[in-house]
Amino acid sequence: MKNVLKFLSLSTLLVCFALFAGSAFAQTTTTGSIEGVVTDSTGAAVPGVTVTATRQGGRTTSATTNEEGLFRIANIEPGMYTVTIEAAKGFAKFEQAEVPVNLSRTSTMNVQLRPQGAAETVTVTAGSGSAIDVTQNTTGTSVSTEQFSNFPTQRTVQSLYTIAPTVTRSGLRDSSGRERDPSVAGSSGPENNYILDGVTVTDPAFGGSGANLPFEFVQEIEIKTGAYGADIGKATGGVFNVITKSGTNEIHGDAYAYFVAESFVRSVKSDALPFTGAAPNGYSEVDAGFDIGGPIVKDKLWFFGAFNPQYRKNFFLTQTFLQEVENKVTTPFYAGKLTWAINPSHTFTFSTFGDFTKQEGHLFGFSGFGANLASFRGETQTGGSNYAFRLNSTFSPNFIGEFSAGLHFQRANTIPELNETLVTDRFAVLRNGAILAPTETTVVSGGLRLAFVEGTGGTVQRNFVRSGFGLQSFQDRDRIEFAARLQNIWRSHTFKYGAEFNQNKYRIDTFSTGPDLNFNDPDHPAGPNRIENRFAVCSRTSTSTITCPSASRTANVALLIAAGQAPTGVTTAVTGAVSINPTNPFLLLDVVRARDFSLNTQGDFTDTRTQSFYFQDDWKATRNFQVNMGLRWDFQQAYSRGGATYLTLNDFVSNTQPRLGFTWDFTGEGRGKFFANFARFLETPIPLDINVRAGGSEVQNDFNSNVSRLNGAPGSTVLAAFGNLGGTATPFDTGLKPQTVNEWTAGIEWGPRSMRDLTFGFRGIYRAQDEVIEDGSFDDGEHYFLFNPGRRGTGNFTTTEDLACQDPAIGCFGPARRYYRALEFTATKRFSNNYQFIASYVYSSLIGNYEGLFRNDNGQSDPNITSLFDLVSLLNGLYGRLPNDRPHQFKFDGSYQWPFKLMTSGSFRATSGVPFNALVPHPLYGDNEGFCIPGLSCVPRGTAINPITGSNRTPTTWNLDLGAYYPIPVGEGKQLRLQVDWFNVFNKQEAIRQDETFLINSGAPGIAPVPNPFYGTGTIFQFPSALRLGVKFQF
Repeated sequence: MKNVLKFLSLSTLLVCFALFAGSAFAQTTTTGSIEGVVTDSTGAAVPGVTVTATRQGGRTTSATTNEEGLFRIANIEPGMYTVTIEAAKGFAKFEQAEVPVNLSRTSTMNVQLRPQGAAETVTVTAGSGSAIDVTQNTTGTSVSTEQFSNFPTQRTVQSLYTIAPTVTRSGLRDSSGRERDPSVAGSSGPENNYILDGVTVTDPAFGGSGANLPFEFVQEIEIKTGAYGADIGKATGGVFNVITKSGTNEIHGDAYAYFVAESFVRSVKSDALPFTGAAPNGYSEVDAGFDIGGPIVKDKLWFFGAFNPQYRKNFFLTQTFLQEVENKVTTPFYAGKLTWAINPSHTFTFSTFGDFTKQEGHLFGFSGFGANLASFRGETQTGGSNYAFRLNSTFSPNFIGEFSAGLHFQRANTIPELNETLVTDRFAVLRNGAILAPTETTVVSGGLRLAFVEGTGGTVQRNFVRSGFGLQSFQDRDRIEFAARLQNIWRSHTFKYGAEFNQNKYRIDTFSTGPDLNFNDPDHPAGPNRIENRFAVCSRTSTSTITCPSASRTANVALLIAAGQAPTGVTTAVTGAVSINPTNPFLLLDVVRARDFSLNTQGDFTDTRTQSFYFQDDWKATRNFQVNMGLRWDFQQAYSRGGATYLTLNDFVSNTQPRLGFTWDFTGEGRGKFFANFARFLETPIPLDINVRAGGSEVQNDFNSNVSRLNGAPGSTVLAAFGNLGGTATPFDTGLKPQTVNEWTAGIEWGPRSMRDLTFGFRGIYRAQDEVIEDGSFDDGEHYFLFNPGRRGTGNFTTTEDLACQDPAIGCFGPARRYYRALEFTATKRFSNNYQFIASYVYSSLIGNYEGLFRNDNGQSDPNITSLFDLVSLLNGLYGRLPNDRPHQFKFDGSYQWPFKLMTSGSFRATSGVPFNALVPHPLYGDNEGFCIPGLSCVPRGTAINPITGSNRTPTTWNLDLGAYYPIPVGEGKQLRLQVDWFNVFNKQEAIRQDETFLINSGAPGIAPVPNPFYGTGTIFQFPSALRLGVKFQF
């Protein structure tokens, strides 16, 4: 109730300010504006003339010039406009066509009127006018449908995000293996904020994008990469703002079909087959649909609708056996929009869109291989529905507001085909096309019944699935939000201020497949488990001798020999070096691990609530110099199942996010600007995964034990129980601070007078991680707290950092650090003279000991509770080149229209590889958790040398896509568009990711880790070359 009152009080204060301040102009996050100065032929201001902007096929908005000749047409939809000044006051009529208006931006257009009788109508090509917004210093790229529809793209919204500089792949992939949730300025993918048609669609549970749109429904994408004002928040990465098309006074639409046949996709190369996991081996795709928009009541009520069912079949080759398998992905995209001009000053918009996606068959990304393909088959159900309600109001020529509400409903279900216990072998032996079965003996060592695989003449393989699937899950991830955003101007000050509220909700039921297993131990209750047989790799170095890499394993082989249960002919066991993949492997069972993991909110929702407030003053100190000053606050509260309060981050000072910058139009004509900015960004809200994993209320249970028999067979007993790693709430430090990032940026943009459609840009970026929220243990694994690594107490309280530092056997964690430095060069040419392009080059460095909310190196996706800072003993070697460090990035997207109307286009990407690591296990945590085991392997982050390639980075990747379409007129206002796109023209199939697991945990105290025989091999590769054909009828 206290937070609700705070929200209402501050909201009321903001409304009162709106009523008593002067007037306002400009744009919101869903609209844009046009401003400029009208002068006569001598350069003198022309006051009192009416400037009218008419959207193509749509409504008209006007403004009158003031005494200084200045006009501002605010709060208008993105798109192309015709600007007109009728003949008056002795001046001739002026008309300029195809003036672009972009999201959240002000288009500058200065007009010089000619005397009456000079009969002037100015009609120019698309994109004319300055492309530089001199009123703000936000960095990034806006891409409209007029641009991206002429580039070769994958026809997904996500595929457009990487057009902007400093935006690159993050390592996250969608259900078809395509890149998603990019890294922005060194951030991890889940740190971005995604807004579609004014409604936030960021995944409430894990971050990242939680919804998608029909491609043809998109009007414009605004990609904010930094320096955004106080009105924008909830991201420590980038902000992706998408606005959809609206109906006009004319009926317009498209009917289209694009398809890729399986024969249009090149085969995967033999050296692009991963040794762990399935290899993509082509796909077929049908992407068809229609959209239509027009008036319901002309000049009053418009509609737009789209239906775009997509069907894709993905083909794979399984690991090791190279069996041909497939899955199919279906998404019946739909979208609809109503726009109601209540009166000239108020416009109400309702939009809805859905992306219910189903994937059936072999589930991509499942690690391992097996003889029973049913173990890999199942169904995933993702996506959902979204609803946006928005009122854009112009209360006076200088006072605007936007009032919005949004609903986001998202599901994430995984339903396996087999309901059997998942049983895997960490290592297996392949011989003559078959996996050899282990031999279980009656010999017992340390309570474990020994088992082995005699693999003479075979090869070692990794992650063999004997049966079962793993985890099945049913999840609902929802959001409700409200916002009020107002803008006022008083003299030379533009005030932006607003309040936002959202509630994120998460319901989950995740559990292992298979029947309950009972090991008759109170520390490991009966329940469905996943079983892993952890074998060590020894070698039969002669007919009579087995060599193992450690004395404990040698002793177990000796027990087999003494009991007469060793392989025939074996009489000796010795300790010695064993090659990573020996010629005659002998696998010896070290450990059988049983894990019963579940997340169950028992039908309830956990939720997080946020209240946000901001105030910004854009002060035009002179006509060409503007100072931007703002403050933002995001307060948040997390609740566990049943509404129990878990975590609050409501401190006023800790939540303060200053934004300070300036922009100077050094041309005085809107053709150039120099800008600089400081901003503090805050993670809001913390993804709901932390509520279910750390919030207690018996939502998470995680029982881990070593048991006595191969496969956890009936009669197995617990040898070592590690307890329930969930169950109770993880406490948090007093005075816990929210997660924040500081950014400094400065740059210049300039458009030559002779080529007003061409813009050059340069900027420098420095981002530094400030506070981080992670879970950690001050006593090396006994007790865990949510804390800010490196933050010490003030004397009134003690932090987890204090307690760790006080124990000399543990030592300090130290702060979490992430430093991104970059130089960015851009060149943008809007469409004129038959061509357009967007090009950029970025030189950057990303170093630190904290990657972000997602760990690329080991694939862990548990925002704010990754294992990075769990133990001080995990930090050795952690500082270095981070996984998203790519020193060089070059991008080019462009198109050219030939005199005979053929449009050709190209897209080129060249990107440095990422640092390579030698990941080692931790005895408490398992594989891929750190960089150092004292006395065995200590290779600092980002400095390991791949034994196969000889490099400390993955390969540099480059890719060229080409496209072309030819329009055939079929009547007035109608055309048939024939299109072809060729992706990855040169069929590059370099490794994007490589296996960084250097050593594998044995899972038993005192038994050394095992070398990974596939260390350095590729795990993810570029998609093969493919051809897509398409046809579109436009009317």
